[in-house]
Amino acid sequence: MLKSIESLRENVAAPITRSLGVGARIISLESHGDEVRGLAIHKYKVVRFVFDTQTNSLCTTDLLQVIQ
Repeated sequence: MLKSIESLRENVAAPITRSLGVGARIISLESHGDEVRGLAIHKYKVVRFVFDTQTNSLCTTDLLQVIQ
């Protein structure tokens, strides 16, 4: 099912904000069937996420964290 990037971003924005916090920004998105995969950035972290559109579940993995 082909969806626009904006509709994917709207579907994922609320779960990302709940998981990472208000300052989280989505920097990439890909649609893979029932999953939306991408990268988000929040404060000093880069996070990989997988959002299942059927169950509305979000799985995140920290990829990079900058230490001050």
